[in-house]
Amino acid sequence: MAPFTFMVLFDPATTDWRADRNGLTQEIRRAWPDADIDPSMMTWTFRDEDGSVESSLHSDGTCVYVDGQLESAARVAAWFRRMVPPSVDLIFCDIGYNVAVSVPVGAQPSDILSAW
Repeated sequence: MAPFTFMVLFDPATTDWRADRNGLTQEIRRAWPDADIDPSMMTWTFRDEDGSVESSLHSDGTCVYVDGQLESAARVAAWFRRMVPPSVDLIFCDIGYNVAVSVPVGAQPSDILSAW
């Protein structure tokens, strides 16, 4: 099955917090030790049980793009939620914003998929 593009994002007008590239790189290495990371572009590629996943951090630090299967993207969303402050509302959506769900603090991939 061809991959789809998803986004995990928050409204930058609601907070001054932004994802830190160095911290994110460390977290990527912890979560996916075999990931191929390009720190200059802040992209990373890895494989999971659902296939190949390519992710990237938007240059402003407010959005992670995920190209992969829905299940893989939900895993990335739950992973990113752990780094985002609890006070920040995080959204998981498809690239067209046709479907969008909140990613609450402590969310597991299964929670995100159930809401989808």
